[in-house]
Amino acid sequence: MRNDYIKQYIAQEGLDPYFIVHELFKSHPGRYAIGQLSNNMPAVQFWRNIYDSGNIDFYEKEELDEGLTLIYQFFKV
Repeated sequence: MRNDYIKQYIAQEGLDPYFIVHELFKSHPGRYAIGQLSNNMPAVQFWRNIYDSGNIDFYEKEELDEGLTLIYQFFKV
């Protein structure tokens, strides 16, 4: 799911982003890989805070894709 879609939905409904993401994970359990551009530190920190607030164990991997450095977090809920 794209981050801009989540932001738009949250803004329209006036909801807590942490609540929304955790509810999505609860209703769609499984394995996830979520990535951000490595220079987009607000996005990287947002997702790290999501994992911390939900006690989600994850690991990170940095990858180069078409000249862009991406940070991926992998986890299971």
